[in-house]
Amino acid sequence: MKTKSKKKSKVLKLVILLAVITVPLIVQADLSPSPTTYNVPCPLNICDLETTVRRVANVLFTASIPIVSIMIIVGAFQIMTAGGKEENISKGKKTLLYAVIGLSIMFFAGAAGAIIKSIFSG
Repeated sequence: MKTKSKKKSKVLKLVILLAVITVPLIVQADLSPSPTTYNVPCPLNICDLETTVRRVANVLFTASIPIVSIMIIVGAFQIMTAGGKEENISKGKKTLLYAVIGLSIMFFAGAAGAIIKSIFSG
């Protein structure tokens, strides 16, 4: 019984503490819309969606080239060291397949900016 009472007491203290902290903030909050607007300049010179998507895709493509190269080497190594075991050969083939699929996805990601622009521009 004492542990339940202690838990209830702790929860009650926590609720009261949260109420004491949040109620003044809520009361002083200004709910009326602000008539002033702020114009923040674009710091990265990436002010449209197409350019942003194209730049991100270029960075990802550049980063994916060494990863795909390593995965192709790993897949080839798995096939060469399989020793005739079908399980290891299929593992190497899957590694090669997934590396090529990943590279093709990165090729198509480069066109994503133009596709998104054509969808939203009508």
